[in-house]
Amino acid sequence: MREIIEQRDKIKNAPKEAKNKQETANIKRAWANIVKKDIPKAYRLYQKFKADQEANNKKLSQNCLKEVRKKAVKTQRLAKESVVRARKLTKEMCQYWRKRDKEMADTKKKREKMDKE
Repeated sequence: MREIIEQRDKIKNAPKEAKNKQETANIKRAWANIVKKDIPKAYRLYQKFKADQEANNKKLSQNCLKEVRKKAVKTQRLAKESVVRARKLTKEMCQYWRKRDKEMADTKKKREKMDKE
């Protein structure tokens, strides 16, 4: 860039054709620098940004998948446990009612025995 400014200062008093020729050369040189240095650099940055974005999206989707699987496993576990729990409760209720019926029969026998005496 300094070169271009220096060249402009040198040809201030030069004829118009020479100025145009020099300006065209300066513009070509500037574009050549842009094409050689800036565009590849910007493209590398763009590629890095895209790769980072893709990696982040992949991590996010994997974490979401983990959470969904956790919930699914938990639901399945609860479903399995509910069957076991229901059987256990049924068994306990049957034991309770048998015991109660037995106690009721015993009290009834005692009353009948007392009534006979």
